[in-house]
Amino acid sequence: MDWNMVGAIGEMAGAALFFISILYLAIQVRTAKQMMAVETAQRVRSEHHATYAALATSGPLCEALSAESGFDPKQGQVFGWYLWCVSNWENQYDLYRRGLIDQSIMDMTVAGFRTNVTRRPSFRTFWQSTEYVTTDFREYLESHLSDEQGAMLREGHEDAA
Repeated sequence: MDWNMVGAIGEMAGAALFFISILYLAIQVRTAKQMMAVETAQRVRSEHHATYAALATSGPLCEALSAESGFDPKQGQVFGWYLWCVSNWENQYDLYRRGLIDQSIMDMTVAGFRTNVTRRPSFRTFWQSTEYVTTDFREYLESHLSDEQGAMLREGHEDAA
């Protein structure tokens, strides 16, 4: 083996390492981009959470809104509470889908949803009319309802299960 062959092997190894480095960099950029998307979504949701929490807990805010829209301030607080719950659940769903939280947290979310569907006619009305959730999140939660709970949700029955 002469020095030219050693040099050629060195160049081939260098080229292979170069491509491995480029691949590693691409993976790092992709991961950073995904994490930035998660952080941005979390920031936006946290702003929504604050708004919904204010609506759910602020009598004066609900009274001011009711003066403009004509709804009962108590209904505004209930609506704000439901928005806050559903927004929180959807945030958990998004994190679950991205693999950042485990199944046990989603099980609690589904249990909370089932309880609200079963025990709160006003929640069923809210859920049927809300446009504040994504389609895949809605389908995920509704797929975990029993047949009886699904019927209650679709038909608006007020019977508790």
